[in-house]
Amino acid sequence: MLHESRKILSGSFLRSFNFFMQLVVSFFLMPFIVHSLGDRLYGVWSLISVFLGYYGLIEFGIAAATERYLSAALGAQDYEECNRVFNSALLIFIGLGGFAFMLSCISAGLAPLLFKESEEAFLFRKIILILGMNTLIDFPGRALIGAITAQLRHDILALVEIGTLVLRTILIVWALNAGYKILGLAWITFLANIPEKLLFIYFAKKNLPSLRFDVQYFLGKTTKTLFSYSIFKFICQIAEILKFKLDEFVITISIGLTAVTHYHIASQLSLYFIQLITSSMVMLKPIFSKYDGANDRKSIQKTFLSGTKLSVYLSSFISFSLITLGKPFIHRWMGQAYLDAYPALFLLCVGCTFSLWQIPSVFLMYGISKHRFYAFLSLAEGVCNLLLSLFFVRHLGITGVALGTLIPMIMVKLVIQPIYVCRIISIKYTDYLLLMAKSVMIVLLSLILPFFISLRYAMPDYLSLSTAVVTSGFCYCSFLWLWGLEPKEKNIFRQAIISNSLRRESCIT
Repeated sequence: MLHESRKILSGSFLRSFNFFMQLVVSFFLMPFIVHSLGDRLYGVWSLISVFLGYYGLIEFGIAAATERYLSAALGAQDYEECNRVFNSALLIFIGLGGFAFMLSCISAGLAPLLFKESEEAFLFRKIILILGMNTLIDFPGRALIGAITAQLRHDILALVEIGTLVLRTILIVWALNAGYKILGLAWITFLANIPEKLLFIYFAKKNLPSLRFDVQYFLGKTTKTLFSYSIFKFICQIAEILKFKLDEFVITISIGLTAVTHYHIASQLSLYFIQLITSSMVMLKPIFSKYDGANDRKSIQKTFLSGTKLSVYLSSFISFSLITLGKPFIHRWMGQAYLDAYPALFLLCVGCTFSLWQIPSVFLMYGISKHRFYAFLSLAEGVCNLLLSLFFVRHLGITGVALGTLIPMIMVKLVIQPIYVCRIISIKYTDYLLLMAKSVMIVLLSLILPFFISLRYAMPDYLSLSTAVVTSGFCYCSFLWLWGLEPKEKNIFRQAIISNSLRRESCIT
């Protein structure tokens, strides 16, 4: 248990650091790319990126199913089942990658219908084919990722992705300075992906020596099992689009394109908030699957309660920072004219906080294959979100869209979802409420000093804002260490820190 806790903490730290690196690179690299390409070529690149982004729906949630059943098989120490799941998923992904590449070829053929200028159509065709090849090798890599994360090696995954990010960034800067423009970006995206996939093959075999690449393990029964799980993951993906991807269209129809830019500031910051917490807690999912495979109900309960407490601690501080410092940050980042985005940011942060308090329960449902109810609940939440946003936008503008997101989120995340999760893992709802009340109370007490620090440094310049975050974060963590963590939890943190500082190489062995 202690060894697995170290893996979780190490993986959580590196996944969070990976996300931070991506955020920093994006923040500084985007102006450079726009300046190098120009508005028109960058618009072509953005259009292609958005188009390829929808390819994620083609996988139908198979990646989540692969991780779930690999973890369960490892928990049961059934290595033959591991090979059946892995090889079935690999062949499915190869087929899906081929289908995605076929769509890219069709899109390349339709390029003259999308662009009036023949030069732009020719450029689009070449880029979409290059990135289509990238998708062709990217899809099978998801089975390898499932094999790595099933072994709780999110640290390895994060390190490989950080290395790829550094390599891709260096190549992008070199290529644009050398004048290779948008075609160079496409080739870099493709070529930087190849060593990443080779490393995934190496680490998948190294951490799971019993893994075999063999078509004979492909079984129709296993494939059916994967799809029976993934279909509900796919429904959840549709729900996420309804909740977070249609707000801009609602604003465009009701107000206009100018308001979309202002709302996008708030939605993007809240999206970063969600991604940070999710990346920090995602390693809980294979843990739950392993315990489920081993039929260890007590460990599932303990991990769920501990994960919930940590999620409350982490997400509450990030939300607090966005709420108290969001207004001066927007002022400094985008300018005073965009401060009307702050009320929407405030509402989105409140809703996301309640939602992220429950992120361990989401990973629990996925981890033990009890996500069918969650899929339809999320879909209902997404539909309510859309309808309420369409109603409130007429009266409150972009703030109304954020309010339309908040209301159903409160009902689902604070009432319905916790009751269901407590029932499926046999935890008394009153015990869960007691844990939540205690955790929230500790959070409120821990935020008293950070609140006054934020008031002191809430000014529209990066130095003041950074000082506020670092200082208040130190005070917050110090209070939690003294009063929010139990002795066993403190010992796990100590052991993980000592282990990582003395044996950094353990992250890649």
